[in-house]
Amino acid sequence: LEGMVVEGLDVNTKFDGDRTLLHIAAASGDEKTIWFLMVNKVDINVIDEWDKTPFNRAIDNYQWSVAKLLYSADMALRPENFSKTFRDALSKGAPPDIIKLLLPQLKGKEHEYLQDAVIRGSDFFVDHFLEHFHENPADLFEDKGFVVLMSAIGYQREDVFKRLLDAGFDYRRELKGGTNGLKHAANIGNQIILHTLMMQCEKDGVELSRKDVLQSAISGRGIELIPDLVRYGCSSDELVEDDQKPLL
Repeated sequence: LEGMVVEGLDVNTKFDGDRTLLHIAAASGDEKTIWFLMVNKVDINVIDEWDKTPFNRAIDNYQWSVAKLLYSADMALRPENFSKTFRDALSKGAPPDIIKLLLPQLKGKEHEYLQDAVIRGSDFFVDHFLEHFHENPADLFEDKGFVVLMSAIGYQREDVFKRLLDAGFDYRRELKGGTNGLKHAANIGNQIILHTLMMQCEKDGVELSRKDVLQSAISGRGIELIPDLVRYGCSSDELVEDDQKPLL
């Protein structure tokens, strides 16, 4: 490569898919080539056919050290592309040091990415959110706060769910169709989250529709939870069809 550059090759030449040498090196984690290209004034903000910069390609391919190298080289995060860049980082499980680099670009819009962080298991970002937006965090986006909580249940992020619950996210809301946190946890068979919610309901004096919770367990993957539900006062005698025959 060095000889080709000496002979006149433009380091910003585009190849198939409008990828440059830097795109290719970033995707493969070739830091030696990246350093050489940067010394020779490569454009680190160039985009390819898919609107991806070399930094994006590093993220896509889990090349975290390359991502940090490119970020430290006066890389410009394009505002119109940042949302996708940050969500890509979350979806790829970027380590905390990468997420931390990108945080200043969020500019108070952390709540827009909380659900992505919950789904992808980015504990660092969830903790960052709760630390900086600890006062009524769900109020930042009203019903979306409950959707985030339901995502924690659906993806079985027990620790994250408990932290969101402790932070004041409202577990008593319902999605369209009447699905609430208890029914969702029972339906997917998550004993830990169901137990946590049952205890919280008892603590808060919330009346439960035990019949609906038990039915959700039966209709989904929660059959093994039935003994637990019975201990919480759910009775199979409540589950009857129109002809009054017990379902259990």
